[in-house]
Amino acid sequence: MKTLQKIQTIVAAIIVVISFQNCSKDRIETETTSYESMNEYFDSKKQEEQEYIIDTLGECPLTGKLGTRICINKSDLQFTNGDSIYYPYTLKLVELYSIKDMIYYQATNNTSDGYYTSKGEVRIRTFKNDTELQLRQNKAIEVEIKDSLANQDMSVYYQQATDPFTWSKSTDIYSATEYGYLGLVSLGWNAAGKQASYTNQAIVSFTSETDNLETVEMYMYVSSAQSIVRINNHKQIETPIGEQVTFICMAIDKQNQLYSYTTNKTITGDTTIVVTLTKISDNDLTQILDNL
Repeated sequence: MKTLQKIQTIVAAIIVVISFQNCSKDRIETETTSYESMNEYFDSKKQEEQEYIIDTLGECPLTGKLGTRICINKSDLQFTNGDSIYYPYTLKLVELYSIKDMIYYQATNNTSDGYYTSKGEVRIRTFKNDTELQLRQNKAIEVEIKDSLANQDMSVYYQQATDPFTWSKSTDIYSATEYGYLGLVSLGWNAAGKQASYTNQAIVSFTSETDNLETVEMYMYVSSAQSIVRINNHKQIETPIGEQVTFICMAIDKQNQLYSYTTNKTITGDTTIVVTLTKISDNDLTQILDNL
């Protein structure tokens, strides 16, 4: 009988230990902080879409607030059914030249096969009343991206996907001019750029004991390429060896409190970065992005 009681006592003790371990494990796994979507915050900071009424007195080129020049022939525009349009019509323009603005508009330099160096990104749309127009077949619009340091031709990149935002290199060319880069392009999103290419790359992985990285916006800035790349999988990214890179993580909670983590590294091989977000003010986060 005493032996049976001892066995029962031992079994009970084991059950208690296992239950404690399971509870501890559950507690540890749920201690990481999750955050809210940053879409609303980004929308409050992003470049406004400019609107211009184009009529018979309209000038060519039209120059946007940040310097983008645009020329469109009215006869090259049509309704979706092929009908011609008449004056006036509306041109809507978004200009993204800074790294900060590309982040805010969630139009980073990701491509289907890596990332590219961007000299400027623009979105051009045309409307008659509330109906969006399109270009006639084999027609294009003339766009000149402003860049006083332009010294070589660039490729034209077009938007390939929206979620996540991804660019695709085309066969079209932006030619270097004294003003910047001049090209014949399509309506919608386009950019002047050059694909970033590195021979040796390493895998940088991310982990956190405090934050749920699935709810964190994560970016890599490659200084030599002047490229801002969104880390869409929140886990890892290929990074050029020997290059100076900056990793920026940011998040926002239900009270609209901002959090961030930033680190600068010269990559020498595969590595893991442990992310710990801390509170940050809007002004300080803006300053970090301005300095990229």
